[in-house]
Amino acid sequence: NNRGMIENSYTVKVQNMTEVPQVFILSVSGLNTAHIIGDTQLQVAAGENLSLPTVVEVSPEALTDTHNDITFNIRAEGDATLGARTESRFLGARR
Repeated sequence: NNRGMIENSYTVKVQNMTEVPQVFILSVSGLNTAHIIGDTQLQVAAGENLSLPTVVEVSPEALTDTHNDITFNIRAEGDATLGARTESRFLGARR
């Protein structure tokens, strides 16, 4: 991008299996400097399946390989028992 960062695009799918609306907090881990561009607070209606286009940005210096492991984490605001994590890959040129 114009700041020298590398971006990868993903589609994050969130399913609210509760009977009440939930606010979920989305984050990414696994690479230093990795962060989600855009809103990370998701309002999901009861029973709703949400597909969210998501962009993760990483500094080129943080990449150790062309395929780097990252983890998407989601948790319900105010309820630590509701959450999930899933592994993915961040692709970038090796330094």
